[in-house]
Amino acid sequence: MRAVGCSAEDGLDAGLVGTHWALVAKGYERDGWPDPVGRFRPVGALRGAALPVPQVDGTWRRVPCPDPVRLARRIGAEAVRAPERAAFDTLAPFRRSTDIRYGELVVSASVYPRRTVVTGPNLPTVSLTRHGPPDIAEPVDPIGTRQPLALALAVHGRPGAIRPGRGGLNRSRYDVVALAWNRRYELRQAGPDRAEVFREDVRVARLLSGDPVPDRRYAVGWDPVADAVDRGLVHLLASAFRVGVPSLRDRGRGLLGR
Repeated sequence: MRAVGCSAEDGLDAGLVGTHWALVAKGYERDGWPDPVGRFRPVGALRGAALPVPQVDGTWRRVPCPDPVRLARRIGAEAVRAPERAAFDTLAPFRRSTDIRYGELVVSASVYPRRTVVTGPNLPTVSLTRHGPPDIAEPVDPIGTRQPLALALAVHGRPGAIRPGRGGLNRSRYDVVALAWNRRYELRQAGPDRAEVFREDVRVARLLSGDPVPDRRYAVGWDPVADAVDRGLVHLLASAFRVGVPSLRDRGRGLLGR
């Protein structure tokens, strides 16, 4: 992410691709700024060296800035005029792609309630809904929680089940298991920037993490066995959860390099 400065000559569009303009505008109209836990804070009370900016996929990007109050007002003024300003509580598309076998695919999300939905004319509709607030203020996982009881999975109207790992020191603790249409899927973290998705222990897709912009947050490579249901589940898992987790050794190297 390129840092967005606070000087008057800086352009607001730089580094703000993927911003949830509706959420920012809703707060700006009441002289507030959206809080990752679901509240609006008074703009004048913003402090720190960075401003958390909401993204349409549920993540938050920290924009470095020595004056967060000034930057919040500038972004808010832009938000109320933004053509991308979608309704606050409705789904806003943030990723569009054309699948060579199944045509158009759209991934959308809403903020409150937090939902991630994958749709396409030749795909089953797949959705994941979070009930309640996020686990932490600025979650790494866009869906905002790893608590199974707080998540509801549905594939073409039929309820499924999802069980994210609780996290921890081991990379495998960030794997995610999903059950849908009598199938068992598993998102397996395979490296600091990659993951794989399996259906009944048969790999259907490889994932590579991208940059923080929501529509480029991951890239996907399909195995020949992947069908329409697989594609919907893979995009849902990659959009709702992190792709790639550093190992304990990777984290140690990162600390030594500082």
